[in-house]
Amino acid sequence: VNNRFENNNASLVGTALYLENSNALVQSNHFFGNGFGLNFSVNGGALAVVGGSPRVERNSFLRNRGLDGGGAYLLSTQGTFTGNSFLDNEAARDG
Repeated sequence: VNNRFENNNASLVGTALYLENSNALVQSNHFFGNGFGLNFSVNGGALAVVGGSPRVERNSFLRNRGLDGGGAYLLSTQGTFTGNSFLDNEAARDG
């Protein structure tokens, strides 16, 4: 809650934050400029959610990029997204 994730890079998924089979609350965070050093090689430019049922609420996703999911990448999850802002995110393939 209330974190800033800026200019991060990763080698697999979830450049700034990766949740696997999690029921976490991700709330009121700022994700900016993540994934720019990777040449679109990572799924989830800012956030990747695989499985679980996290609650993602009132976050801002600005200028992130990834292979699939410029701002966020979701796979087999029952999580909810409420009141988030996505602006100027970029994906090389899907979403």
